[in-house]
Amino acid sequence: MAESTATYRCVNNGGNCPQAVNKRKVSGPVSGGGTFTSGQNGQLSQCLVLEPPPVEPCCPGGQEEVLAMLAYKSIKITDLTNNRSKNAKPGSVSVTLFVCP
Repeated sequence: MAESTATYRCVNNGGNCPQAVNKRKVSGPVSGGGTFTSGQNGQLSQCLVLEPPPVEPCCPGGQEEVLAMLAYKSIKITDLTNNRSKNAKPGSVSVTLFVCP
């Protein structure tokens, strides 16, 4: 589980961002799940995927909504079988995926 913030931008067919302020920031809790097995030394090396918080599309015709920035903080891993939780390391990550030209 983690707290996530995502910024979405409207981009026209030419790949440009219109001058209007049409970016949206959404935040909220996200979670993912999976089944993991450990190797001989007890270490896990599998991946867990967290999706960005959902957003309803709102770009006008001829424009596409793109995910421009994504951040996760307070990332926590929980073992539901043994009812144990641990803060992930690193505890936060962020990435910029699209910058308006």
